[in-house]
Amino acid sequence: MGIIPSLIADALVKVNGSQTVGLASYNLPEISYKEEEITGLGTGSRKEILKNSIESLSMSLKIRGVDKEAISILKKNKVTLVLAAAVQVDGDDLSYLTIVATVKGSVKSFKMGEISKAGKLEPEMELNLDYYKLEINDEVIHEIDQINNTLVIDGRDIYDGIKAALGG
Repeated sequence: MGIIPSLIADALVKVNGSQTVGLASYNLPEISYKEEEITGLGTGSRKEILKNSIESLSMSLKIRGVDKEAISILKKNKVTLVLAAAVQVDGDDLSYLTIVATVKGSVKSFKMGEISKAGKLEPEMELNLDYYKLEINDEVIHEIDQINNTLVIDGRDIYDGIKAALGG
């Protein structure tokens, strides 16, 4: 069995390509397929998964302290974030795997967080996403563009078959 990289050595977030913000952590979007319940006379019901249709994407971010640059994301109509992480690969030689996620979307909600004596302030925001691309060591793993009908899952373009079936 091979070595499974799992320890995050460090990570950073860039807003609109340049400014780095101080985030404590972030959750990458969950990819969830739409489903439809199929029923018929004389049969039971079952759910069919639509492999070419993704539910709405969202993600959450925790900000470290009162980072005015990160909070300024609230006033933008659309924001592009580049989230990069270096993942330690255990083995004989110390090496790192690069994970880069690019997301585009709008702020859905913002919570300033809990304030308590000697406590840690971690404001949180949730983004609704139009676009999500995940790369591991420069290889595109997923790319979802809700506006331009792009759906690449595990490196496979799901719409290729649909386009071919439609003669396009």
